[in-house]
Amino acid sequence: MKIMLVDDKDISNFIMRKFIEIRKPDATVKEFTDPAEAFNGINDFNPDIIFLDLNMPIMNGWQFLDKMLTDKLSQKVAILTSSTSNEDMEKSKSYGNVVNFYVKPLTPDELARVFADLNTQS
Repeated sequence: MKIMLVDDKDISNFIMRKFIEIRKPDATVKEFTDPAEAFNGINDFNPDIIFLDLNMPIMNGWQFLDKMLTDKLSQKVAILTSSTSNEDMEKSKSYGNVVNFYVKPLTPDELARVFADLNTQS
């Protein structure tokens, strides 16, 4: 499984990587703190899932998702954010490739559910 982490905070990516190592030790993980750089790497890496933060400078998560739509990229995305806004949660449902919306910090059990959901959707 190939997993892309897109969060402007190194510590968030570090924590997610550690949780992934516990739940999916064979996964290949690429971390990005620059969403534009991450976007440019999607085609080369072709992740099975992208864990995407919403609140980032320069290109936020919504802009990232919009660009995915424009470029017809369909990789699955799990939004992982500190936002507890119902508006953000509802907006995320308008993107066909968003599999779920999680409020940080994601627990190892929630991560296991993400992977289980991915397996049933494949």
